[in-house]
Amino acid sequence: DEFAVVLMGMEDGPQLVAELEHLRRELQRTWRLNNESFVLTVSMGVAIYPLHGRDYPTLVQNASTAMHHVKGNGKDGFSVFDPEMRAKSIRYLVMQEQLNLALRNGEFTLYYQPQIDLKTGYVRGVEALTRWQHPVRGNIPAGEFIPFAEETNYIGNIGEWAIASAFAQKQQ
Repeated sequence: DEFAVVLMGMEDGPQLVAELEHLRRELQRTWRLNNESFVLTVSMGVAIYPLHGRDYPTLVQNASTAMHHVKGNGKDGFSVFDPEMRAKSIRYLVMQEQLNLALRNGEFTLYYQPQIDLKTGYVRGVEALTRWQHPVRGNIPAGEFIPFAEETNYIGNIGEWAIASAFAQKQQ
């Protein structure tokens, strides 16, 4: 479900955008096969020679990085490669591996925040807050790892850990 298109004489600019939009419209028309109709979504990554690479493997890798950028932002569009995309991909892979290790190595802890009834002043319950104590970086704010965990479905594993830990602590 992936293919490459080579456009000669193109530079980043209005002509390229117009050509990509034309290609996308053509691919997104209604297709019929065996009396069934379907419409494609198109995620296109663009790398421009020699700006984004001087050889085939580099251009394909950079176009693929740009395509994954589109898919990560809701699909169905195109993106021209930017070196920051590669840096983001590397950060993504590093964070993914670190979350995996954090779950295996018990680097998460729970903190409890009381829920207080404002009318009576009594504690009605507690909210369990997950915190990550990284062995090198120290305390990683929830705002840094929770959105990533949600995006990559690690949130389910972290949630299972949090529930099991909360019940175990309650039992103690």
